[in-house]
Amino acid sequence: MTARFIGLVVAVALLVSGCSGKQEKELLSSARAAAAAGNWQQAESDAAKVLELAPDNVIALLIASSAAEKRDDLDEATNRAGHAARVAPNNFTALYMYGRLLYRDSAQKQKAIEVLEKAHNLRPDDPDVLVLLCNLTAGTKDPNAEKYLREYGKLGFANSPEYLNQLGVCLWLKRDVIGARSVFAKARQTGSDRPMIMLSSARFFDACNMKPLAVDTYGKFVKMTSNRNEFAPYRAEASQRISALRK
Repeated sequence: MTARFIGLVVAVALLVSGCSGKQEKELLSSARAAAAAGNWQQAESDAAKVLELAPDNVIALLIASSAAEKRDDLDEATNRAGHAARVAPNNFTALYMYGRLLYRDSAQKQKAIEVLEKAHNLRPDDPDVLVLLCNLTAGTKDPNAEKYLREYGKLGFANSPEYLNQLGVCLWLKRDVIGARSVFAKARQTGSDRPMIMLSSARFFDACNMKPLAVDTYGKFVKMTSNRNEFAPYRAEASQRISALRK
């Protein structure tokens, strides 16, 4: 994610009006170079000096935000990115950064959706924004959940097991059993090496009373996780369901 941020900051720097003074320009140039080199302490120091001279400098705010995130100071990182988004409400980088940071805070879910939707409107084909929107609306009855998933799938991810799993859940919540069954069947096939994809598919087949398919899929999950202790609780669930379905 850092490499992406650096590229976006460099690109957006060409679109933001130049600094008002020589010192500001030199400090911003130093901050950008330090960030590109991964020297976040220096980048943050230089960005702070720029912000003393120009509090609304979008590039400095984004560099300061990224540096704060590197220090695991999510509050400061979010505040800096939010400031940048307010100063430049049509700046994709600022909106993406702000939305991504809000996404990390479960209490800010709705705000994150609102901000990322604005970024999505600016760049409809950006996969990073779409995947965050998909994750935020996954497993909910948000009316846009399927739309985001379909758009993401068109970007070349239509056969991804994780994508198919989320789409299957989305369709199931909409009570589109036929559509969900088709998607979960494909997820089961393409995700044959992904334990949680297999378990999710088995749960769906179980909920739809597709007993033979549920038993077979639960069985595949149990077999593929037999030597992995981290899946023990799920394996117990799967084994219990197999026994119940065979009665």
